[in-house]
Amino acid sequence: MNNIEYTEHLIKKQENEILEVYLDSKGVPTAGVGHAFHAGSKITQEISDKLFEMDLHIAYFDCLKFKFKFNMDLDGPREAVIINMLFNMGYGKTCKFKRMISAIKYKLYSLAAFEMLDSQYANDVKDRADELAEIMETGEMKC
Repeated sequence: MNNIEYTEHLIKKQENEILEVYLDSKGVPTAGVGHAFHAGSKITQEISDKLFEMDLHIAYFDCLKFKFKFNMDLDGPREAVIINMLFNMGYGKTCKFKRMISAIKYKLYSLAAFEMLDSQYANDVKDRADELAEIMETGEMKC
């Protein structure tokens, strides 16, 4: 084993590889083999693309669960809205939009859009929520 291989082995042994973000002993968000995520940390475009691809696949899968759980049929633009919300908030928080979900099931899209905007989510993401609510209401994609 050469010095580089030994060094890699030693670090991996001591750091442990953890495939979810956790807080290290100093409270720093960390993942993988001791990769710390400090404000200002850099990642490569390749890593960004892989993270986005992974997160998007999770959102697509969550959308399938969401549609099955609430027995709903969505057209393309409105499905894109739900996937966007799942991507941003996750499955659990998106499922808490009970009045929005009910409005969608009855194809009351203006009411669904209103319910989206009448939330802490809309306050948090502002313009994003406005754009998604407009797509929900009109069923038209905006590029």
